[in-house]
Amino acid sequence: MQRYIDFVKGAKPAAPGGEVLIPGEPEERTKAERLANGVPLPEDTWGAIVEAARKVGVNEDRIQLAAQ
Repeated sequence: MQRYIDFVKGAKPAAPGGEVLIPGEPEERTKAERLANGVPLPEDTWGAIVEAARKVGVNEDRIQLAAQ
């Protein structure tokens, strides 16, 4: 299997300077990035979450802590 992976990864990338990835590699990279830095959210989504938290009485200090 490793020889096959090496063969595939040794192929010419579609974009100059690019990289050939095997199945699962993009997902592994995304998981590592999100574990390290969190899941990105659009500002309006985060704003809706904060507004919902305020409406149900979540303490403002806890909201600010979650924003860090």
